[in-house]
Amino acid sequence: MSKVIFLSLNSCCPNAEQLVPSAHADSLIVMRRTVIGVMGAGENASPQAITWARQLGALIAAGNCVLLSGGRNVGVMNAVSIGANQAGGLDG
Repeated sequence: MSKVIFLSLNSCCPNAEQLVPSAHADSLIVMRRTVIGVMGAGENASPQAITWARQLGALIAAGNCVLLSGGRNVGVMNAVSIGANQAGGLDG
């Protein structure tokens, strides 16, 4: 029988779940992380909005949270993803 262990990664990020195999093949450790969604302007995003979005992405990664953006490769959504990735974070 498999068992599941619930483990809060830290108090900052209690909402989203990420499954990570444990040392035992029959069990899983569930780590919880907050998912933060960021949406914004695309082609019409101002240079200031792009700068702030990159900084926001880096802060989300530094908080050990997961970034969820609209996935566009322009504007705010692209900039926030770049900021998170450059800071070593997760996005999707």
